[in-house]
Amino acid sequence: MPQNTKMSYCRAAVVLVAAAACHVSQGSSMPGGWTKQDPNADAKFLELAHFATSSQTERRAFYETVVALVAVETQVVAGMNYKLTMRTGPSTCKIGAVQYSKEQCIPQEGKPHTMCVAVVYDVPWLHQTSVSSYKCEV
Repeated sequence: MPQNTKMSYCRAAVVLVAAAACHVSQGSSMPGGWTKQDPNADAKFLELAHFATSSQTERRAFYETVVALVAVETQVVAGMNYKLTMRTGPSTCKIGAVQYSKEQCIPQEGKPHTMCVAVVYDVPWLHQTSVSSYKCEV
């Protein structure tokens, strides 16, 4: 192989490595990995947080509600995963007496808040949304 061709390949490899390093250093995420989002950038994030929180009814007298959405990460899969970090607290709505509504079920005054992380899986073209995991600090 001629010397000029070897040098061209070497230069091309260096350029590719440099471009990849710049791409990674600019905060882009690995394909299939989690990508940080601004929690206030899309109203859907808060809707999904309320969906996840209101589904947690086991061993509770009152629905939990979202006090603040702290962080959001997204992951593209066959659909979208949303990792939602939020502060929650018991709402004014009694489970079994009323249907959960983010407008009506406001946080009870003077009750402690809990940090929770929910992963919500959304497949919009199938109209399917489900809570994959929901964990709170104890």
